[in-house]
Amino acid sequence: MVAAVVEMLRVPGLAPRYTDLFFTRSMVIDGLAIAVGQVPLVLLHEAAHALAGRRLGLRSQLSIGRRLYYVVFLTSLNGLVTVERRKRYLPMLAGMIADLLIVAAFTLAADAIREHGQLTTAGRLLLALAYFTLLRVVWQFLFYLETDLYYVITNVLGCQDLQTAARRMAYNRLARLVGRRTPRYDESLFHPRDRQVARWYSWLLGFGYFASLGLLVLTLAPTVRLLGTVFGRLVHPERATIADWSTAPSSSA
Repeated sequence: MVAAVVEMLRVPGLAPRYTDLFFTRSMVIDGLAIAVGQVPLVLLHEAAHALAGRRLGLRSQLSIGRRLYYVVFLTSLNGLVTVERRKRYLPMLAGMIADLLIVAAFTLAADAIREHGQLTTAGRLLLALAYFTLLRVVWQFLFYLETDLYYVITNVLGCQDLQTAARRMAYNRLARLVGRRTPRYDESLFHPRDRQVARWYSWLLGFGYFASLGLLVLTLAPTVRLLGTVFGRLVHPERATIADWSTAPSSSA
């Protein structure tokens, strides 16, 4: 990873940037290659969790789930709570470590296969996959969506089920605002540490959901426009010029 950072600083064009996502003259090829290429990389992320768990003798199970409006792969490490707290961090962080290693490896590979100092098409594909992988690392910081970092934080704080306690506490607070006197959930049943942390985390949870939904609204229009453009060019190729099939301008990207 250190070597990759050094090369990013030394060689122009290796540092992550959004234009890496457009590595050919076809938006269709770009989108399909990134979508297909991310599947094994996501599985590697989850496999890293599973292998780190197996190292501690834990059984693992891979499944598909949802975080708000995100579809995600999940690795369940049964029995992790029975492991000494300080030994839980590696299984929790193994996926992010794998992602960063992938970014570093792809960056160095793209650098190694340059021709006459210029990136090749294969190199640009590697940088596109590395950039999208880096975005998935950034996504982990949305810990209110129960990402890997959420479990790290709850482990540090000594919580048992902070997310559930925070949701129910937020619901009770909202019910009181609308005049409901009897809370739906008995907060005395929460784990003492969950109840203590949820007093402020429930506010952060609500703000995070609001921010994510706002981001969805802001990105929905350009996403629909982009998909509509690609679909229109596929359905009516005779109406598309050569320029239409080239990489989208920065204003559309």
